[in-house]
Amino acid sequence: MPRRCPTPPKSIARLTCFWLASTRSSGHEHRMPRTSPVRVNEDIRPVGRAQLRKRAKADTILQAARELFLEHGYSGATTDMIQGRAAVSKSTLYSHFPTKEVLFEAVCKLGSDAFEAMLANAVVSETEPRGFLHRFGTEFLTYLLSEEGKAFFRLMVEASKNFPQLGPIFYGAGIKASNDMIERYLADAHAAKRLVIDDPALSSEHYMGMLRGDMHLRVILNIGTPPSPAQIDTYVAATVDRFLKAHSA
Repeated sequence: MPRRCPTPPKSIARLTCFWLASTRSSGHEHRMPRTSPVRVNEDIRPVGRAQLRKRAKADTILQAARELFLEHGYSGATTDMIQGRAAVSKSTLYSHFPTKEVLFEAVCKLGSDAFEAMLANAVVSETEPRGFLHRFGTEFLTYLLSEEGKAFFRLMVEASKNFPQLGPIFYGAGIKASNDMIERYLADAHAAKRLVIDDPALSSEHYMGMLRGDMHLRVILNIGTPPSPAQIDTYVAATVDRFLKAHSA
């Protein structure tokens, strides 16, 4: 039997709830996947008021930075703007995040953890290849084509051009993690003789490339009308059909 995707760790659950809550409050709301809500179930340990205030300040700064990076890009969002929106002092901002790059990396990590948890929750009960690939593909493509997904992609292109050191941060924040999730599943499916996958890493790249296809580029370039949930579902189903035909046991 293929290994099921693990239930997201407790730390990721807290990040997910914060990330999704901040998504709803910003101008980049997107249709949420059809998943059960992530429950916050952190260890019950005494936490001092000072630690709680510190955590709340960090969350406030992260939300403000996230909104401003999406609105103005990496270059356009200044630390003064972030400080002002978060309503914190310069010393507080820098005590949590010493540089703008460190803050940006934290925003990317927060989004990556939430995105991974969302995908893991979506497929946690799926073991058969068709169900797993279809559910994963639908959730992945829905986010990628959402307002927030498009904003992050454009931010990635703008920031990595002027600041090459940010490229690996972007690539690791969601893209590589998604590929790795598919690669692990395909390796397990091959071991269980459900699929024939000679090279799980290459096959995962093929599947993810098929998912994005030309549709993602058209949406990014504002060509035509963005696909509806039903159209995304149909597109993913056809993609899964073609992929399984090439790898059926």
